[in-house]
Amino acid sequence: MTDAPVARFRVVTVSLWRHRIAVESRRYLVFAVALAGIAASLRYAIAPPGFRTRRVGRVGETQDRPAEGFALIFARRYLQWRASMPQPGAESLAPFTAGVLEPAAGLVMPPRGVQRVQWSSVVESREPQPGYHVYTVGTQAQGGG
Repeated sequence: MTDAPVARFRVVTVSLWRHRIAVESRRYLVFAVALAGIAASLRYAIAPPGFRTRRVGRVGETQDRPAEGFALIFARRYLQWRASMPQPGAESLAPFTAGVLEPAAGLVMPPRGVQRVQWSSVVESREPQPGYHVYTVGTQAQGGG
């Protein structure tokens, strides 16, 4: 005679409400996640997030980036100098004067000292007359004479 496997079982008593929570908890979790997704979708459909825009200048005014760059480079070259080498400082301004002004653009260097520009930025641009632009450049310089 062969030994047949014997089935064993155990009886465990569990309250009905605990059994129901254990079986249905996954379904309620899926429902909660779905509800949160629907709520987030409705929030973006009703009131989408706004984009921050920065207005520069007046309405209808366009920025002239090349002209601003010209003003920045001119200010940096005008304010950055070395008294021991006055000629290169004056020569660096010659391309900006275009023969209209004197080559050094009125730059008079002190007898000694060095001045370096740390940063520069266009802080204002305006057009007092059509075709005539005025740029105000702010700089931070170190040294000086």
